[in-house]
Amino acid sequence: MGRFLIFFSYVGTHYSGVQQQLHALRHGKLVKTAGGVLEEALKALKPVTEPRIQVSSRTDKGVHALRNSCHVDLQHPDAGREYDPAIITNVANYNLSKRGEYVRVVETRRVSDTFHARANALGRKYVYRLGHVLSQGPSMQLSGRDQD
Repeated sequence: MGRFLIFFSYVGTHYSGVQQQLHALRHGKLVKTAGGVLEEALKALKPVTEPRIQVSSRTDKGVHALRNSCHVDLQHPDAGREYDPAIITNVANYNLSKRGEYVRVVETRRVSDTFHARANALGRKYVYRLGHVLSQGPSMQLSGRDQD
């Protein structure tokens, strides 16, 4: 079995966070997460077991990620063979793109079978950006609009 560290990014607007929510339903449909669609894309590699990612940190619904990370165990169907990390990246991105998903694998690395994305993380960096809409009021006058 091979364990791989995957760095990935996503536009969270389209997902209910990153953590897979198995069997969770919203309005009669399965809850769609960034991690869930990544796992689905990894199935295209046809590994012996279901791909189950372990993320280094979670994000909430609507939150974007520039470079989140996870690890996954992928056992090649041909005994004695391992997946090439570049192939994992390419196959995952091809399938994510084909499905119109807003998740992309940035990089894949082979790591030791004892590596854990959350426990072995050297650090985390968060960037918070808040947006707001200017109302139709004094701010519009300051911008030069609505003036005689």
